[in-house]
Amino acid sequence: LEFALHDRHGIPVVRMSLAEVQERVTMDESTGRLSFDGEASRREIAVVYYRAGYAPTDYPSGYDTAGGTGVEWLGREKLERGACAKCPCLGYHLAGTKKVQQELARPGVVERFIDDGDDAAAIRTAFAGLYSLGADANEDDAGAVRDVLLRGGEGRYVLK
Repeated sequence: LEFALHDRHGIPVVRMSLAEVQERVTMDESTGRLSFDGEASRREIAVVYYRAGYAPTDYPSGYDTAGGTGVEWLGREKLERGACAKCPCLGYHLAGTKKVQQELARPGVVERFIDDGDDAAAIRTAFAGLYSLGADANEDDAGAVRDVLLRGGEGRYVLK
């Protein structure tokens, strides 16, 4: 994609880590315009395509942005605050995480956002069972584990 954009349309593609974004990219606070120093001049950023930032390992300097670490988080925040198009946008990025999907699949959660019961039920038909084995596990989660271990439920669940 990056070569086609450059070869066919003359659109340059620049790769940066989130830490490099924090160091090299500036934002005009009044317009949200993001730019960086290019080969010959300052260049505006029109589109951000995330190839990283999906896992905790993509943020190796930590989370303490106030304490001087967390440069990847600061870089990500700068991009998110910018006026450029982002792919994926933060909402889609979060919706694609297993934990958010797991929470939405819990009974009553979809209904907090969808008033119509029939619509909520229709949405629920698209969900697969997602169960937690962590500290946030509830009785439904424990029931799924019991089903696998004690009642021959193997083959009906996916553990990720």
